[in-house]
This record gives sequence, C-alpha cells and structure tokens, in this order.
Amino acid sequence: MGLACCKPEAIDFTQDVELKHFELQTAIGKGAFGKVKLVQHKNTKEKYALKYIDKKMCVEMKAVDCIIQERFLLEDVHSTFICNLRYAFQDDENMFMVIDLALGGDLRYLLNTKGPLSEDLVRFYMAESSLGIKYLHSQSIVHRDLKPDNILISEKGHVLLTDFNIATRFKADKPMKSEAGSPAYMAPEMFFRKGYNCTIDWWSLGVIQYELLLGKRPFESNSSDGLKKAIMNDEIAFKGNREIATDTQDVIKAFLCRDPTKRLGSRDNKVREHPYFKVLDWTQLPKLEVTPPFIPDTKNINCDFTHELEEILVNDNPLVAKARKPGEKKYAHLGEEIAKEYEKMETQFLNYDFTKPGQRKEEKEAIKRSNRNLHEEEGQQDSSILASPSPLVATTLLNTGKSELPDTPENAAAPDAVVVPDVVQDAAPNGESSDATPVVQKEEDAATSVE
Repeated sequence: MGLACCKPEAIDFTQDVELKHFELQTAIGKGAFGKVKLVQHKNTKEKYALKYIDKKMCVEMKAVDCIIQERFLLEDVHSTFICNLRYAFQDDENMFMVIDLALGGDLRYLLNTKGPLSEDLVRFYMAESSLGIKYLHSQSIVHRDLKPDNILISEKGHVLLTDFNIATRFKADKPMKSEAGSPAYMAPEMFFRKGYNCTIDWWSLGVIQYELLLGKRPFESNSSDGLKKAIMNDEIAFKGNREIATDTQDVIKAFLCRDPTKRLGSRDNKVREHPYFKVLDWTQLPKLEVTPPFIPDTKNINCDFTHELEEILVNDNPLVAKARKPGEKKYAHLGEEIAKEYEKMETQFLNYDFTKPGQRKEEKEAIKRSNRNLHEEEGQQDSSILASPSPLVATTLLNTGKSELPDTPENAAAPDAVVVPDVVQDAAPNGESSDATPVVQKEEDAATSVE
C-alpha cells in the first residue's frame, strides 16, 4: 500500500496575517538583524519582499524602538515612488514587514554590473527620485540615508525609494542636530552641528547623480575625518573617462551647494525648473507615463546570489512558520530588562494589513501617545534610530535597527554595516571603506518616533 500524501494545512485568510500566509522563496538580501526573502501570498499570488528582523539581535543592539518607529512610519507612507508597506506581523523570534517587490534590483547593483550609466538614464532616475523625495518632505519626513543601495528599480524600470531606518519626521521651525546617515552621502551642515533640515536629502541626491555618471563619489578619503573635511571644503571636480555635459555639471553643483537655502530642491529652487530637467515631461512623470530608458531583465532576480547560497549552506535556523507560545510571562526567564523589550515588541509592533484600512486604529493612537509622552519625559524629542543596512537586491532592502541615538544606514557597498552609537566607524564590515558606513551620533531631533 502506498503512503498517503498529507494534505496542506487549511489557512483562514480572514484572520490576522502571519507567516504561513506566504510561500517563502529565494533569499535576496541580508542586514544586521535578519534577511530579506522573496515571498508569494498563498491566496492572492502576489509577490513581495519579506523583511524579517531577529528580535534577539534587535534587543542586543538596542534597536527595538527604531523598528517600531519604522513600521509606523511606513504605514503612513503611500507613494508611487516609495516601496510601500503591505503587511506587518510577528512571531516569537522575528518581526516581519512585507514590502513592495522591486525586481530590477537597486542602483548599486546596476552600477556594479553595468558600470557608469548614460546621462539620459541618470536624468530619468534623478527626476523620479526627486518626486519621491518631494512626497516625503510634503509629509514632514526626511529620509537621511539616500544612496544607490536605497533606490530600487521596478520591473517596469521606475524608481522606488526604500530603507527608512533612520528616516524621521521633522518640524520646519526646529532644525535637526543628530549626525545620522552614510558618511559619503551626508550633507556638510550635518558635520557643522548647527542644525539642518530636509534639504540634506537633496545633497545626497547630488552625490548619487555624480556616482552613477562617473562610477565614484565626489568626495573621498581614507579616513572619517578626511572625508568630513572633503565634504565641507573640497571643490567638485569632474574627473573620469567621460566628458560630462555642462548642464549636467551645473545641476550636480546645484544639488551639492553648501548653502542649504540655495541648494537645488530647497523651497525657492525647484528641481523641475533647472535646464537639465526641462527635457522631461513633468506632467507625465508622476503618472509613470514617461517610458524608462532602461527596462531590467526580470527573468532572473537582480541581486547577489550569495544570499541564497548562504541560506542553503550556512543557516542553522531557517525561517519557517511556527506556532506562537502562549502566556503573558513567556519572556520572564530572560530577566526584567530584556523581558520589557520583548513585551514592547509584542504590544507595539502591531499587525498591519493594507487590505484592511483603519485596522486597530485606537490601539495605534494609544501607542503614539505613550511613546510621545515617554520621549518628552526623557527629554528626547526624537526617538533614536539605528540603521541596519543591507543593500537589498531585488527588492526593498533590509534595514532595521535603532540605537539610543539616531541610526545610520547601511554601507554603500557592505550590506551588513551596522552603526555604533556615538561612533563614526573607520572601517566598514567586509573590508569596505568607511565613507559608506552608517554613522550615528546623539539624537536630538524633533519629531516623535511614531507620530
């Protein structure tokens, strides 16, 4: 008699979303607290990027508040040019965020595989990126970690901004002061420590544009201090194996203007009005009606295959759906302080399902009020954030992390760069240079974390 096949477990998709609702596929990214997997919803058959964040590592790195902040911020962000959050949930070991899938990979991957890009292609990417930045600023959100790794390409060739690890809400009348971001892409005013505003994102866009065209960054050094001095003082030189058009040089210099009030993208300096961008139809761009100059080949996942290889050969704790342990005291054996952090994740990292708008609204508002009051009592006006990087390959990247200070983003070339609070790292993991490693200093910025 043959063996009877086991029937697959029946799933009630009307219940709160959980891991068993998804078919787990290829590993496509890696970060400080977990990985990113390509997944498919078993009911709708839609594909997404699943970012899963290890709770234990999160607690050890003091990143719990940051992850909770990121989850709430992403719930409030909805744009054509953003990797939007679709689901959020947790189990006993991990927190999960399911985000839009970008099968074209990120600009870092494109630059590494194709080399410096054409001026027309870079112009298109900068224009669409500027629309994403403008949307964030209209929502009083500053990204603070824009770089090629955090700009993804959809299967149709359009831009999606991702990695909101160290993004924060800002107030126009209250400058931010924390030093947060990947050093090579940070604006000079962050180093002067006199305060900055959302125009730092436009500076980062100028660095990205230069790098995509010339294959290197405009300011470089072998040390953190040297890099800071270069960003604050050095002239921009267009040295390379190609000639850069005058309009292109001019727009880069406009983004890299050291006076934030005169920087391209600031209130009185509209990006679309610069001659460099006037060849584009700005009525069609927001509607994705401009044909991208490059359509990625999505037959294969545009990412580093070593993530999946590592998953097969090295991972001794593969991701699988597990039943949750019952009981309010299940973390008590970890000690009082650690148990509090686990309980915070349990109660504040709320489930989210984009198909059920308004879900748990009252509970969410209560958490916002609680966090706001806590930060005011502690004299902190912005929760600390720590960036855990991971240039995500074919989708959104893996980021997570918070520190008692602001976070810092991932290494432009080293996906697992993690930031140490109050320290500017001189060397990034995996032997990468420090200029792309995230840094974080004391967080003194203005918005509450989940406002």
